[in-house]
Amino acid sequence: MVDRLPKLKTESAITETEFLIRAKRAGYKFKEVPVGHYPRTTGKSTGGNLKVISKAVKETLQLWWALK
Repeated sequence: MVDRLPKLKTESAITETEFLIRAKRAGYKFKEVPVGHYPRTTGKSTGGNLKVISKAVKETLQLWWALK
């Protein structure tokens, strides 16, 4: 499946969204499955970093423009 989709253009928190949009448009179906979530044991969260947020917003707008 991955080989059949166009190369992803995003490199931020929006990458999974781009993948799902492109896969759905290519005709793939999805099924929801339960996933366990666990507390972070190492590393540091970057989700609240202004640079990370800015990049995600920029890529969201670029993706929206490219896919409309």
